[in-house]
Order: sequence, then C-alpha cells, then structure tokens
Amino acid sequence: MDMRVKGMIGALACWAAFGAFAEITVDDKIPAGNIVFEKTEGDVVYVHQDLRDTQGPWFYWAMRVKGAAGRTLTFKFTKSVAVGVRGPVVSVDRGKTYRFAAQKDATRNSFVYAFGKDADEVWFYECHPYLQKDWDAFLAQNADARGKTFTTGVLCKSRKGRDVPCARFGCIGKEPRFRVLMTSRHHCSETMATFALEGFCAAFFDNDEHGEWLRRNVEAMVVPFVDYDGAMDGDQGKNRRPHDHNRDYGAFVHPETKALADWVKKHADNRVDVAMDMHCPWLFGDHNEWLYCPMKNPKHYAPGGEAREKRFSELLQKLQTGGYRYSVDNDLAFGVGWNTDGNYQQGMPCTMWALKTFKPLVGRCWEIPFANANGAIMVPAMARQLGRDLAAVCEAFLEEEDAKRPGAFQNNVRVPMRDGVNLAADVYLPTNRPAEKIGCLLQFSPYQATRADKPWWAERAEEWGVATVSADCRGLCNAEGKFEPWDPLLPKDAYDLLEWISTRPWSNGRVVMVGGSYPGATQLACMRSGHPALVACAPSVVTFDPYSINYANGVLIPQFFKAWHSGLAGAESWAELERHPTRDAWWAVRSTLGDLKKSRGRAFYQAGWFDMLGVQTFESLRVMPKGSFLRIGPWSHGVDTFDNPEINYKDKGGFVTEDMEIEFLRSALAGRDSETAKAPGHIFMFVMGRNEWRYEKEWPLARTQWTKLHFDADKKLTWGAPARGADSFAYDPANPTPSRGGRIIHAGGQYDQTEIEKRADVMTYTGDVLEEDLEVTGPVRADLFVASTAAESDVAVKLVDVHPDGKAYNVVDGICRAKYAAGQPIRLQFQVDVTAYVFLKGHRVRVEIAGANSPHYAKSPNAATQTLLRGGPNGSCLVLPVIPAAKKN
Repeated sequence: MDMRVKGMIGALACWAAFGAFAEITVDDKIPAGNIVFEKTEGDVVYVHQDLRDTQGPWFYWAMRVKGAAGRTLTFKFTKSVAVGVRGPVVSVDRGKTYRFAAQKDATRNSFVYAFGKDADEVWFYECHPYLQKDWDAFLAQNADARGKTFTTGVLCKSRKGRDVPCARFGCIGKEPRFRVLMTSRHHCSETMATFALEGFCAAFFDNDEHGEWLRRNVEAMVVPFVDYDGAMDGDQGKNRRPHDHNRDYGAFVHPETKALADWVKKHADNRVDVAMDMHCPWLFGDHNEWLYCPMKNPKHYAPGGEAREKRFSELLQKLQTGGYRYSVDNDLAFGVGWNTDGNYQQGMPCTMWALKTFKPLVGRCWEIPFANANGAIMVPAMARQLGRDLAAVCEAFLEEEDAKRPGAFQNNVRVPMRDGVNLAADVYLPTNRPAEKIGCLLQFSPYQATRADKPWWAERAEEWGVATVSADCRGLCNAEGKFEPWDPLLPKDAYDLLEWISTRPWSNGRVVMVGGSYPGATQLACMRSGHPALVACAPSVVTFDPYSINYANGVLIPQFFKAWHSGLAGAESWAELERHPTRDAWWAVRSTLGDLKKSRGRAFYQAGWFDMLGVQTFESLRVMPKGSFLRIGPWSHGVDTFDNPEINYKDKGGFVTEDMEIEFLRSALAGRDSETAKAPGHIFMFVMGRNEWRYEKEWPLARTQWTKLHFDADKKLTWGAPARGADSFAYDPANPTPSRGGRIIHAGGQYDQTEIEKRADVMTYTGDVLEEDLEVTGPVRADLFVASTAAESDVAVKLVDVHPDGKAYNVVDGICRAKYAAGQPIRLQFQVDVTAYVFLKGHRVRVEIAGANSPHYAKSPNAATQTLLRGGPNGSCLVLPVIPAAKKN
C-alpha cells in the first residue's frame, strides 16, 4: 500500500481514538503539493517530503491540513532538513494570501502552528509559491501592452505534455540594441527567483524614462519555469539521474533546456549581451541568508569578463532601492565553500552554458534567499523590487559598456522637423576621427534605419574617417508622424535632416548619401531641398517620377507595388493611389522628385535595364546637376542583382564593383572633382546582346537613326511601306495574356516567350533574318492605329529577339489604355520602354501585340475585339532608335 495512503488511514484512526477533536487530514492536494504523512502522536504530526526522483535529501514541501481548527500542532520532518529560518509560509484563505508564521520553538526540521478556531483548512509551503496562475495574473495586468511591449509563446511541450511558457519583453518589433536572457525555476523550490524575474519584466511597463529606455533598446527573452512540470507538481527535481535541469546544458536530456537553447539560437542568432539565471540557495546558514552571486571559474569568462561581473555587482550595490541591502562583498568567490568545479561534475549549468555559447558581457547566477536577506525579511514584494533594480542595473551597465565600444554610437536620437514631428536616427562617430570636424555618410530610409543592434556601416565610417547617420522616414520604425510614399513633406523633412546634421558639433557641413530603391528617392528629395550640406549622393534603382512606376500610360502596375505600398503605408493609402490613374493634382505634388534645379550636390545614379524603378532613368539626365554620372547595367532591382532569368547577364560581364561609386563620394567629401569627370562620357551603359560596357555623352544618342518598323501582311515586319490591311484578336479578361519577364521587380529579365505566342489572343509579327547586327539603343516608341469593340481597352506591345534556335526572348514591353468610339480607329502614340540592345546577325526581330500583360499590368475589365490597322497613312509601326555600326578603319 502507498505510504501516503497508509499514513492517512493511521491519522484518521488516531484522531478518532482521542475523541476530543474532529478528524484531521494531512495531504498534498494543493497546487505544487508535496508531502508524505507518516503518523501522529498526540499533538505531533510526522511527515516527510516526497523526494520522487530527487537523489539525496532536499527541502521543498507543500501540504494541506484540514480539521485542526483550534489546535496547536507540532510538525516534524523525519528524513531531512525542511524548515527555513522563518518557518513555513501559511495561507488560511486557500492560496489567496501567504505570510510567514514561524514560532519561537521552530527548528530546522520542525515547526509549531496554532490553528485558529475557524481554520478548517490551512495550506503550508516551505516557501512563497509562484505558479502559472501568478504569471498569468502578472501578464493580465499589462494586457493592453501585449504585442507592443511584450509577447508570449510556447517554448515546447514538457515531459508531461504541457505547454512551457516563454515571453519577450521590450524591443520586440525590431532588432534590439541589447538582448537579455533571463531564466528561473530550474528547480521547483526556487520560487523567490521567479518573483524577482517578474519584477525585472515589470520594469518594461514603467511609464518613466527608464521604462522607455528598456522598451526602446532591450529585448528580454524570458523563461519563468524551466522545469515546468516540477514547478507545477511540486517535484523537487534536484540531482535527478542522469542530471537535473540545471546540469543539462550541453547534454539536453530534458525537452525544456533543448528548446531554450534552440530558441536563443534561432530567434536571437546566439546574440545575448546579459544572461541571468535566477536561483535560490539553501535554507539557512553562511551565504544563504543574503543575496549573492557565485562567481564562475575564471576560465569560463571572456577577456575582461571578471571585471565586468564585478562592475555589475557594484552597480547593484549603488542603485538598489529594495530592503535586501546587497553588498559586493556578499558574492561567493570561485573556490570558496560549495562553489568549486566539483559542484558541476554532474553537468553544465545554465549560466556556464550561456558564458560559453554566447560570450555575453555578463553571465551570472543570482542566489535569492527564501526568508532572510541581509537581515531583512525576503518577501515577494522585495524579490520583485530586486528584479526592478536588476533592470536598472542592466540599463546603466549596458550604456557604460556601449560607450567603451570602438567609436561613439547613439541609437534612436530625436531629429526635430519644422512641424514638431521628430524623426529618429542612429549616429556613429569613428574612433579614428581627427581633431577637426568631419563629414557624414547618410542613409535616409523607411526600412528600420534605427535598428538598435549596431551602428550602420561603422566599418565605412572607420575607413573614411566620417560619421554615419541612418535616419528613419517619417512615421516608420522609431520616427513620429505618418508615412506616405513620396509625401509632399519629404523634401522639407530632407532639408531639416540635413540642417540637423550640419549643425552637429562634429560636422564639417559636408554630407554624402547612399541607398537604393526608396532610400534613393529620399536622396532625390535631399537634392531637391537645395540644402548646401549635400555635396554628393549615389541613388540607385530609383524613379524620378513616382507616377510612372505606378501607372504605365494609364494602366495600374500593382505587381510588387501594391504589397510594398500597403505594407508601409496601409491599404487605404494604396486605395487612394488607385483613385488617381491620370497625372492629376494629387500626383503633381508627388511627382516632383526630378526637379533638381536647386541641388548643390552631384549624383552618381545607377539603374537596371530590368528594374521597374528605372523606367524613367534617362529622362532624369536633363535635370541632373553638373558633375553627375549615370551607370546602367543588365540588372533587376539592385546593382549587380539578377532574378535568375533564362538569359542571365551575370555570366556575361554584367557585374561592376563599388570602386567608381566610392571614389565619386569620397572626392565630393574632399571637395574635389570626381574621376568620372575625366571619363569619355557621363553615361556608362551595358549594351546587351553584344554584352559590353560603353561610355556615351548624351541621351538619346546624337547618332541615332529613328527607323520605322512596320506591321505587314502575313504577320511580317518590314522596314518599307506595307500594303493596307488589318489584323484582329479577341481579348478576354477572364483569361488575360500572362506576364513573363520584363521590367518586373524580383521576376525581371529575359525569358522565352514561345508558349505565350501560341495563344490566340496574341498577334506576332516577325522580320527577316538579320544579315548584320542591329543595335537598338534609346527609347522605343509605338505609333499604332487601333479600333476596339469596347469603350475602353488596352494594347500591350512587346519587342522580342528571336534566336536562331527559334526561342523568342523579350527585350522591352509596354502598354497603353485608351477610350474608343465604336468601330472608329484611334492613334496611340506612347513610349514602350528604353533599352540598349543588339539583335545579332542571324537573329530576327519580332513584335507581339495583345490586350494584356497580366499580372504585371492590371488587366482591363472589358472584353473586346481589337483591330490593328496596317499600311498607308494610318499604318501602325514601332519607331526604333537604331544606332549605326561604327565605321571600320
């Protein structure tokens, strides 16, 4: 028969024999209960802890006593020490409140308790309990901050299949500047540790400058119950075989420790700045009745680690506000008492593992006493205050350590705008900066510029001897206000940001900028602002005309841009854009980034032939400031970026280095002309097909021969005047002609169009085999005469290179939307696109005509039969910018 069952029967029989009192029961039917009843002798109750799988004696216990109202009983523990210096904690209201209730005649294995006359049920615990319900109550108090200041999750399933909780506090929406790992309850009994952990987490909700600093700079990764089953079930879990939870690191027998290690590895990429594992010591005696930290073997610390650990302790002694009166002298040196290598023979503890794995600035284990703390009573409120104090220590310590790092790094600095909104910026000053003032390399971005983990491009700052500033756009990341793409306020924000930089104590008033895509648009805004501090910039893959990347001749371009725009500015912002398909007043204030007449600085502009943002690349040349330079390659959305098309120029000489761009910017910082000024031309372009880089002096090229390519009978192309005729095709919006390659972000480039050309809704016109190379460099224009059965419909045009093997690869494409009168042809004149492409000898030129190019361009909702007119004064054609072959000497 189970010992507890035998004991209970014995107890009932004993009290019945005395007859003077009601029967009592002693059991473990309370949260985290743990007791084995043995017997009673008069007013003495004999019990012991249920050690379960704990090897050797340990002291945790929790029991319920019923039916002892009005009695005074002595409880004796028969198998090991179990009573702390202030006796047990007691609850007379079924766990709502607890208090110490020590009697003067309590010993290390017994205590006396006088039950009140109404105390029908009393709960006794070795220590103040902390359970899942307490953690849930703490989180519920701050429920309005869920998703903003904290988030919760499940670390893993416990050995018994329960959800083991974990949480993150503070800077959870972006990469934090600092990361803290905090754990507790590797053993069931260490409840005061979790009270302290809760206090640490509570500091992140404080509505003061310290709480704000924590939320902005620190992410705390928290596991409140590592041995979850033990904490919930009252299983002491000490010295398990082969080892308990706190000797499991490296071996990872227990699911919780393995999951914890995997969580930090995956989420934090093994980056932890401070690691704290919260514990409780023995019940009484030396080093167990005050707060302390057991120091590790010096071999486990990274260089400087011992000094940093001491400094952390000094800061707690200095900043403490609780009543525990901590002293640095309390810390237990390695080699003293139990703190030797012999204590860790069973396995690696959490703190040692953290020091070895993450090499944090500080990695420590705190021992938080159960009852006495340097003469004060350690109750939950005091433990929570210890946690808050540790949060304050982390702030002070991390700021000190950050100031020691190479260079001076300021994160999330407020940058005031003229309308009262504050932008945010990270600032880094190099270690090798001279005594005189220095220049600045600036990034102005919507993509979490103030990332908080490290300074932006610190290595470039060190190399160039300049400051680096990375600033958030209005309304994004840490900047105040509301974000709108191409906001009319952007040039004003750009001016104010440049003004702020130029007035810093370290600034010499010279700023250069880099960045691609929207950070390129912010550079154009800085140029347009006319601020004298901007001496040069290097925008890449950016548009000078926001309208042209959202609409092509009245047709919306939703692929990529809808998700990008809505993701940053919201669905309603995109819906507003959709309400403006023409260049109306709404666009007039947003499409002025190309107005660079005020710019004092020159631009090194880079674009890709297959990047949608580069569609207006060459039109920008006429407004570029003097000394500007353009490089355009066979790329998609990014310099040296290729989207794995079927013709891939990365193996055909399409790569470039940063050398030219760097020299351009550094020369501007030094106040001298760039080497690009000595180049044969201010345009450096990659000519596809021939696959060569070439300098040019103007755009369009002065030697261009504008040549008409006519649509002829039998689906032929001809350079001469064809006979009159017409060809028709049907367009079905339920089955639009699909997109394949072209100027599409993340899916751009040249692909075989053969399958598309087999469709009945695509008309193809093909020229004769070329007897010599044909170079087409410049804007390709369409001059079409079209009739439609719909009141409004689209005409999509694609210029194609047919290789000798019959495969047909797209070169450029475009689309135009127009309104029609029934049966009446209209003239459509529009730019298809720009290119620099050589159709090689033996190839053929082809043109595709269709009613859609979807989903790249939004499809027309109207079914239609389209008719293309050929020949005569109303004959359709493409106008190609043909470049004559260079004369041979």
